[in-house]
Formats: sequence, structure tokens, C-alpha cells
Amino acid sequence: MIKENENSIIFLYHASFYYNLVKASLNESIKNNNQWVILIDDPNDKNEYWRKTTWSDFNIIIPIFYCFLHGLELSIKGLIYHCGEEPNKSHKLLELYQHFKNLYPQESEIFELLEFYIVPSNNSSLLTDFFTKNKIDINVFSESLRYPADKKNSRIYNYLSMLYQDRAAVRFFKRIIADIDVFQKYCWDIIQGV
Repeated sequence: MIKENENSIIFLYHASFYYNLVKASLNESIKNNNQWVILIDDPNDKNEYWRKTTWSDFNIIIPIFYCFLHGLELSIKGLIYHCGEEPNKSHKLLELYQHFKNLYPQESEIFELLEFYIVPSNNSSLLTDFFTKNKIDINVFSESLRYPADKKNSRIYNYLSMLYQDRAAVRFFKRIIADIDVFQKYCWDIIQGV
């Protein structure tokens, strides 16, 4: 059996793969100003639009949000393992967050950072609009990013509130990148006893 500290390191290290992809992709979107309305230089070049908008939110946001939330899930599970406890095997981020919060009650600054993404009432408007329009919460959000419909295939998710967000998305992407850096540092500091 793997020891708690080894588990925590393995989970945090694995989370870094997802965070790296998120940060690299969001940096590309920021660099390109999250364009979706562009001028075409060559009207005969049918691929020019796609080349210029490859990193725009309407092309990347769904898998990027999934990777970001999965990184948060792995990090939180790693911190729970670090305390010698077994995290819930589900992907219910709110439940994992509550478990984490109970183990680290003194970490109010990190709670505020995580709650911006996990607790619906504290979310950015981009996430809140998505939750509201689809009548879901964070525990279903991960599923809604992996599949276009609910488990019964009775409802198709509406992603429009997350797409074509122009400069608002660029600001949001910058925040996600900064928050990943803060949270990763926090996690590794805990593991290293800093």
C-alpha cells in the first residue's frame, strides 16, 4: 500500500499535468486576445479563420475547464491524503472541498480562492450563468464538460454562456493562471512543511 505522503505527492504531481495544459492553452488565448471576430487576409483560404481562432474560448474552454477542475480535484485529494485520510473516490468537487476545509480550517485565503470556482454563489459570472442556465451545480459541472448531455441523455447542456466572452474571458483566464500558481505553491508548501 502507498503511504499517505507518497499518495499526496503522486496526486499533486499528477495535477500539475492538467494545470500545465490549462496554463499553456489559456496563455495562447490571452496572447491572441481570445479572438473570434477577425479580418480574413485571403478569402480563398478556408482554414485562415480556424488558424487565427485556434486558441479562442469557443474552441478550448470546455476541455480547459474540465482539465482545470480535474487538477483541483487531484490537488484537494492529495492534501486530504497528506492528513492521513482517504478522500472520497467520487468526482464531487464540493464534497471533496468540504472534506479539505474540515482538515485545514485555518486556511481562509485558500478557501476564498477555491470557492470562486467551486461554490456557486461565489463563482465568476461566466460560471454562474452556465450553472443557472443548465440548472446544475459544481458536482455535475465536470460531467457536463465531459459529455454534451446528462446521463439519461434527456437534456443537452447549453454552453453558450461560456463561449465568445471576448475580453471578459481574457481577464478570467489571467485569474485562473494566477490562481493555479498560488494554489500549487500552497499545496507543495503544505507537503514540504513550509
